[in-house]
Amino acid sequence: MLPKYVLISGSAAPDCPNEKLERARQFVAAVTEEIIRTGNGVAVLAGREPASDDTSPTIFDWTVLRAVEQFLNDRDGNAGRVLARVITGADSITKRFSPENAQLIQRLQAKGAIDVRHIEEKLYSGGSYRERQADLSDALIAIGGGKGTYIIGDRMLADGRPVMPMDIVIGSRSNDGGGALDLLSEMKTDRRAFLPCNHEVVNRRLYALSLEQPAWSVRRVASTVAKILAAELEDIVNANPPGGMRKFLDKMVGKTPAAAQSAYHATRTAETIAQLFE
Repeated sequence: MLPKYVLISGSAAPDCPNEKLERARQFVAAVTEEIIRTGNGVAVLAGREPASDDTSPTIFDWTVLRAVEQFLNDRDGNAGRVLARVITGADSITKRFSPENAQLIQRLQAKGAIDVRHIEEKLYSGGSYRERQADLSDALIAIGGGKGTYIIGDRMLADGRPVMPMDIVIGSRSNDGGGALDLLSEMKTDRRAFLPCNHEVVNRRLYALSLEQPAWSVRRVASTVAKILAAELEDIVNANPPGGMRKFLDKMVGKTPAAAQSAYHATRTAETIAQLFE
């Protein structure tokens, strides 16, 4: 299977408690590495990097890209494939990137580890880059964030792509909505829409995936989230339905005997759970 790309979207409020902000950043870095370990990659918007102080960014895009570089450094710098899709403005290297972040992009591109997709400066706006993010991504992890994060999630759900919202309460940089928390609330009532193939896994482990009140280490939560999404993306490819998984499921309702459907999903869920939580 060709690599799939998981968009990591979200932000934290400027007054987010440092302990929660640090936990969110640790998760973003860890889940980036774990996604790459599954054979997939990440997608990210690269723009400015606002911070609550000199050392604590309140968006996570550059945390993702630093984790990509750390993954490379731990393996002597050999990517062998595109690990990240980077969406940014055509003139961002001079208009938005700090000198340090510009050098990071240059190093990753020199190693062939990133694929940079530019948006014309005259079109660079919240609507255009959210649309571009959704178009270039196969799944979404939402953490914090406001309206922008929610809009991307809603768009991807409408296209039948998996969405995994995290529960940590960190607010949003613009204080403009619930973002990942609003998506999580919807997921609790319609898990099949968020993970059409593997929703039963989340039924059994949703609260264990908490970052707000962690039962597991941040690393274990990150690893499990990456594996759930990898299994979901593989199942979607294997099903290969025209028009997306949601249309496929709608088409199949009523055409497959209920007993057969139940047996299939019970078997697939048991296999997935065994692989993820053994």
